[in-house]
Parts: sequence; C-alpha cells; structure tokens
Amino acid sequence: ACCCSSFSATRPLMCVGIGWSLILLVVSIGLAALPFRIETNFDSFLISDVESSLHRAAFNSATASRSTGAVRRLQAQASSANAYSTKDLFIGYSLAGRAGHRGILTAKSLSQISRLEQSLRETPGFAEFCNQTDELYHGLCNPGLSFSSYALPTLNITEGNIVPNSMTLDGMGFDPVPLRTAYLVAKEHNLADLFLPTGYDPDVEEGAQVLRSLFRFRFVVGTARDKVEDRVAASKVVDSKWEAFFTDVLVPALGSSDMVTSFKDDMHVWFDGTGFRDFEVYMAVINDVPLAIGSAVFILAYMLAHTRSLLLAVVG
Repeated sequence: ACCCSSFSATRPLMCVGIGWSLILLVVSIGLAALPFRIETNFDSFLISDVESSLHRAAFNSATASRSTGAVRRLQAQASSANAYSTKDLFIGYSLAGRAGHRGILTAKSLSQISRLEQSLRETPGFAEFCNQTDELYHGLCNPGLSFSSYALPTLNITEGNIVPNSMTLDGMGFDPVPLRTAYLVAKEHNLADLFLPTGYDPDVEEGAQVLRSLFRFRFVVGTARDKVEDRVAASKVVDSKWEAFFTDVLVPALGSSDMVTSFKDDMHVWFDGTGFRDFEVYMAVINDVPLAIGSAVFILAYMLAHTRSLLLAVVG
C-alpha cells in the first residue's frame, strides 16, 4: 500500500491516465457486447417492476416476436405461404391558405400532388427500394395509393373512338374526372377513408382541406415453415434497410427538396411512416453528440486555464 501511495504521489498524471484507460476499456467492451439503443417509447418508463407488469412485458415481447411475418399457425401447412414484413409511408397534404369550395380537391392542387409523388418515385433509391419488395405488391409502392391517381387517370381510348373504354389509375392524366366519380371508385376499392378525412361525403360538402397518400412496401422474410428465428433475422435486415431508406432517400426528397419548397405557398407537405418517430429521435440525438463533445472540450479548456492543472481539470 505504501509503494502504491508513493507511486501515485510521484506520478499522478500516469495514474489518472491508467484509470481513464481502464474505464474506456470497460465501456468499449460493454458497447461491443451490448450496443446501446435509444429508447423512444416513453410508455416504457411507466412500466413498474412488479411481477405482473414484468410478465405482461415478457408476453408482449414474445407475441411481437412470434408475429414476425404475419403467418398464422393454421396456415403454415402450405410451405409456399410467404411471410412478410410491411412498411408504410404516408404523405399528407393540407392547404396553406384560404381555400375555395373544393378545398384541396382542385385540379391545380391534385396536379401538384401528382407531380410531387412522381418526382418522389423517380428519386434515386426509391425505385430500387421498391423493386426489393414482393413482385406481387410492387404496385403498392410504385405508383402507390393516391387520390390524385383516381382524379387524374390516364384515359385509354381506342383508335376511331372518342369515348374512353377504360382508365389507368396513374395520376398522369391531363383532365380530371368528375370528383364524385373519383370518390366512388376509391370507395369501391375501400380507399376513400385512407385518402380523405373521416366522414367525407361529396354529396354533403364537395371540398376537403387535407389529403393523404400511402406507399406500402411488403418484403418477403421467409415462408410459413421457416423457423421464427430466421424470420426475425430477415425482418431485422428489412428494418435496417428501412431506416437507411428513411435517412438517405425520404428525408432529402421530402424534407427540403425544390419540389416541396415550391409548394409551400399553396400547401403543406408532411410525411410519416413505420418507425419514423424513432428514427427522428435517434437522428436528433446523434446530431447533438458533436455539440455535447464541444461543450465538454470547452469546459475542460476553461478548467485547465482556471486551475492550471491537468489533473484537477480532468478529475476535479
């Protein structure tokens, strides 16, 4: 003990360095073994430590794990039944200023929405990401589900006729169809409540102030006979790709693109989707890390100038 005391008294900086090195080593091993995860669900802070609450949390976690792929056990007899991981992207539109009797359902607004969504689909990375989904469900993400596709369809006219025999719901048409026609077709497809506000009825009030579009991505994560562990692992890969898609494609395209900026005087554009709130919190925390490091460095420099001792500045 006497030797240790004399060593630390004669070499304080070395002792401090050894101590900090051991702390950093333990922290590094801990992060490598159990990477940190930012908890964004504030409901978890309300969970008590009583036995019933712990059992319920364990049951919910097990249920979520078993439900990966959304395949019922009774349906698992068919080995060809695919299990899916579904990710949704919602884009909402609301008028920025005063509106007429048709609100956002004017030909101008619907044309702007159609151009914006077409620009998004042409964004590098969007088509590639959509192509990774199950081929059977490609249409859910490209062109997606939008009321502008119903209001501005491409009219298919055979040669020699002037009356269209069919229409393609792609939002690429020039002349809008009657609003009631678009609404009835969307209602027949069970999409009217998705696009329009709850309780909207063109017979009562023709206009609407908000609209919503949906782009759904369905990824195959295995089959019904695959092990749950394998489906969970594949689902985690999809989650990683989804987060990268949000960060690298959606935020630049919908956050500050020229197309969205050009609409700011006419309408507001917002977007949400599966897990986006978690991603936003994580991005905010990561962006604040350089500020925290800068603050620590400034305080250390101030303490060093004030105490003129590195030892006191670090550990004091």
